[in-house]
Parts: sequence; C-alpha cells; structure tokens
Amino acid sequence: MQNEPFSRNRDAYYVTAFGERRMSGGLPTGLIPLKKYEDVSARIRKMYQAESAVEVHEQALGLCVDYMLVGPPERAAYPELSLLLENSPHLFAPAFRNGILDVYAVTGSWDDQRCTH
Repeated sequence: MQNEPFSRNRDAYYVTAFGERRMSGGLPTGLIPLKKYEDVSARIRKMYQAESAVEVHEQALGLCVDYMLVGPPERAAYPELSLLLENSPHLFAPAFRNGILDVYAVTGSWDDQRCTH
C-alpha cells in the first residue's frame, strides 16, 4: 500500500508499520540512514505528479507499487491524479472506496519480474 510521503506528515507511518504493509518508500522519522528514504520518496512524489496515467503506471511498476492510496492529502497536493487513475481502469483497477480513501490496484505489478512479493 503506497501513499504519497510528502503530502502526509511523518507520523503517519504507524498504519503501515503496525499493519505489516509493505511500502516502496516513505519518510519515517526513526529509520537511519534517512537519505535512501528521501531518495525513494522523491521518486514516489514524481509518480504522484506524473501528467499521464501511463507515466504513473510505469513509475509505479518501477517502484514495485501494488496499490496506490489516494486520500484527502493526496487529492489536495495532486488534484489531477484521481481523474487520471479513474479514467485508466486497465492500468489502475479500483480496489477499495469508502468516500474518503480510494485504493487502486496497479495492474501488472504482481507479474513484474523486478518485484518480489
């Protein structure tokens, strides 16, 4: 489950830590060295900033992201993202919605040989 690390505060990682959810990257406060987390978080930000669904998808696969989370912080920071994902169900299949959070499955991520699951 991947959220966008810059639009959420650094205390938001308890969900993934205690829920045993794998993320490609983030900005946790207690992990050292921080540089590698900052570098991958910059790549994730670039993925959320992408201007086409194909570009988002390519970057998600390159980061081994299985699911993309879009909630209020991501919508505020990246207002075009939801429409990109919603209009590309062949790349991002809706996996969960509750009126606040949307989770999209990244198609092909489980078959990508670069990613171990």
